[in-house]
Amino acid sequence: METRPDERRNLQIGKGSGLGLAQVYGFAKQSGGGVTIETTLGEGTIVRVYLPRAAGRLLPAAPDAAAASPEAPAHHRTILLVDDDRAVRDVTSALLVELGYGVVAAGSGEEALALLRRDEPVDLLMVDYAMPGMNGAEVARAAAELRPGLPTLFITGYADLKALREIGEDRVVRKPFQDDELPRRLAEAFRQGPSNIVRLRRI
Repeated sequence: METRPDERRNLQIGKGSGLGLAQVYGFAKQSGGGVTIETTLGEGTIVRVYLPRAAGRLLPAAPDAAAASPEAPAHHRTILLVDDDRAVRDVTSALLVELGYGVVAAGSGEEALALLRRDEPVDLLMVDYAMPGMNGAEVARAAAELRPGLPTLFITGYADLKALREIGEDRVVRKPFQDDELPRRLAEAFRQGPSNIVRLRRI
């Protein structure tokens, strides 16, 4: 359904954008599956997510690499994930855990800053740019004051990235995530260190 320009102006951040469904569709497509939607007036909507069945036989569990190798690194990187959409936040958290990261999740900028003030061990801030209350830029600036060396990665589902152009594309991940973009951006952020948050434009 196409919305008129005047209708778009009335959309609230985080409401009515349809990004949750786009996120689910993106994850299903990345896995070789798909999504179907059936809507019946007055009854509701059914969304079916199809994922491919794993092929091959079940292999025995591999031994714990950390226990098997005394040279395994003791430091485990932890990401502070900030997203006001709970469903998207849960899916993103699961992806990060699958990539081997520890995750501390927050539903707002205020909650994220409270975690940082409590000296929660965090190695990178991953924050949704468009949020009600404190937006991603404001959260990043405040976090940089509390943790000056903390790398920051922005996630956004909005096509207009003008407000983030000063920070550089390597610090922005669009939702839904595409292929290996998320692990690549994370690796770049850790390698480059803290970003130039002060150049972010206020909105």
